[in-house]
Amino acid sequence: MRRHTTQDSPERSRATAIAILAQQKVVSLTVRRRQEAQRCAASHLGLEETSKLADIIPSLSLERRVLVKALMDENKDLSSRVQQRGELERQLPRRSLHLLQDCFDVA
Repeated sequence: MRRHTTQDSPERSRATAIAILAQQKVVSLTVRRRQEAQRCAASHLGLEETSKLADIIPSLSLERRVLVKALMDENKDLSSRVQQRGELERQLPRRSLHLLQDCFDVA
């Protein structure tokens, strides 16, 4: 088993930064694609391309409104889980540190 050394820290920090940047690129690309699809849908429905999703949905057929609502609900749930996971990952180092301090305080 490999032990943690101070030299690991810069490598881990760099890897974390690279992963975050990659995620940011994916999110940005996804947002741009969604915005383009939204503009196309608005235009196709005879609405202004700058129409918000809330303005587009009522113009959809009932079947599509149900589908879009389900997708939006799923997206909200996923976003919530991602935020919760991120918060847990931010808290883990603090919790680990507190546990270690408790162990050393007891000893």
